[in-house]
Amino acid sequence: MESRIVKQAREFCSSLFSEMELSESQEFEIFSTAMLATTLANKVDNEILKDTWLNDNISGIDGFFIIIDNALYSINNYSTILENNEDFKEVKFCFIEAKNSSHVDYKSILSFYNTLEKIFKSQCEEELLTTIMQCINDLYEKSKKQKNIPCLKINFYFCTQKTETKISDLRESWEKEIKKSEEDIKEFMEIETNLIGSEFLRKIYEVNKTEQTSISIPKNNLTCISDKCFIGYVNALSILKAISIEHDNIKVLNNNVFEDNIRLFLGDTSINKNIQETVQHRSENFHLYNNGLTLINAKSENGMKDYIFHSIRIINGCQTINSLFEVYKNSKSNETLENIILPIKIIEAIDEDEIEFIATSANRQNQIDTYQLLSNREFFKELEKYFCKNTINNKTIFYKRRMGQESKQDCINVDLLIIMRSLMSTVFQIPHRASGYFDSTMNKYLQSFENLNKESYCKLIYIVTYLFIFVEDYLNNMTKKDKTHLLKHHITFIVFKIANINVNIKKPKKQGEIPEWDNETINDTYNEIYALLSDISIFKKLMSYILEKINNTDLKSSKIAQTKQKILYSPINKAIPDFDTFCSQLQEGIINAKS
Repeated sequence: MESRIVKQAREFCSSLFSEMELSESQEFEIFSTAMLATTLANKVDNEILKDTWLNDNISGIDGFFIIIDNALYSINNYSTILENNEDFKEVKFCFIEAKNSSHVDYKSILSFYNTLEKIFKSQCEEELLTTIMQCINDLYEKSKKQKNIPCLKINFYFCTQKTETKISDLRESWEKEIKKSEEDIKEFMEIETNLIGSEFLRKIYEVNKTEQTSISIPKNNLTCISDKCFIGYVNALSILKAISIEHDNIKVLNNNVFEDNIRLFLGDTSINKNIQETVQHRSENFHLYNNGLTLINAKSENGMKDYIFHSIRIINGCQTINSLFEVYKNSKSNETLENIILPIKIIEAIDEDEIEFIATSANRQNQIDTYQLLSNREFFKELEKYFCKNTINNKTIFYKRRMGQESKQDCINVDLLIIMRSLMSTVFQIPHRASGYFDSTMNKYLQSFENLNKESYCKLIYIVTYLFIFVEDYLNNMTKKDKTHLLKHHITFIVFKIANINVNIKKPKKQGEIPEWDNETINDTYNEIYALLSDISIFKKLMSYILEKINNTDLKSSKIAQTKQKILYSPINKAIPDFDTFCSQLQEGIINAKS
């Protein structure tokens, strides 16, 4: 009789590689690699996931992927980090060897170390190993050029179908050999070896499949303030156990719980270091220094002593939870975490728009200090004046420069968040970051905004903000209710590219840096977009034409639903491979609209 994990591996592979005939050993290789990738990365794209399986006869390596600041990359797309000249804080080169046989000896694991040593010594004969070597070298060289040197590390996962008890026995019997092999590799880079059994992989699969995480909280800890909202406190250890998967000495977070969090874990920042230091030295007063968590849940049960919340998502508190988890996974004793109390708010919500609104509102408070500092700078005062004195189609944009300003009637009211979304969707050319990584990306630009003093940029920011509002308004007013409204950033970028096909616009060198545009380029861009927005009939025809053509790409609404919006988090040339040609063809839509 087939084991449960064999059936699960086949079920998973038939979905990911539907057109391939796979052997049982290949299925286990794919399954093991994919399960580890999905639990180590915050967001996973299926196309990248396919590339993590090497499908090659390399001794000791069946799968390979890279985790860069919690994001998943393969050997086929890591170059985007280099092309965008993005800085990073942490890189994990993850190697997987999977044996579906229950009979394994140390020779099975030794072959990996030998192959890895060949990679570091540039003794690769196989083309694929040379590619992996190039990947490691590229990211290593990039790391040396950064002001803050990031942490680079090898993570090796040896997966078998053995039970957890037998895996524990293997670890004990191989401990000396593993340490010796690791010492040899550490001459080149830090390395950590993990032995994985069937139970651990199965748990990851089942959690990913159901996407349900539940937590029980004593009634005495909570106050019900409405039929859909509780406030109170929760023990840190209880929530960490609820949202993580544990196997022997390995603990990993179930990243599904952060699906609706607009700020992913930012890594080894000063804030997160402070959180961990507070845990270590002032744990009894942790709740005095931390804002706590905001959760959403799909449904709840009223138990005898506890409230049970199902399908929980953490929409505010990602940094807190990840920082606490770093302590949790590295501690032998949980005594400190047992004493930590976290303030908590739990809101029942199912509607997607409501969830997005709650998530955005919960995270805005964390940016108040930065907004207040920026609002007093001369450039933003000038920007406020520019917005007020200009109109398109008799409509004025009111920029609420200061926190707490009231909205103006008969105006389009915007704040810095909307302006930033507009810029990411146009000038910065990163609509996918506005869709899935908005908060962390915005933080990269805030310092650059502090130094912005070029008055002509008021004109540029004004017109691209207007464009974004026009696109968003058009999509929100569509009678067809599907996922199309989620394309507001991507479609804004497409319209921006079409309008500026004849304008020489350079791609930004690096995320976080505001590109240098001369006055001529700004004027040309302004005129092209202004002409488009001034004629509502032409704009509507163009939007209709774009939506028609986009339905033939991976940005179609059915694909957005199928990938649970994750296709929106990939660069646009991933969803539309020949993007420049696509835009050139769409430009004919403007010509047709005018004729």
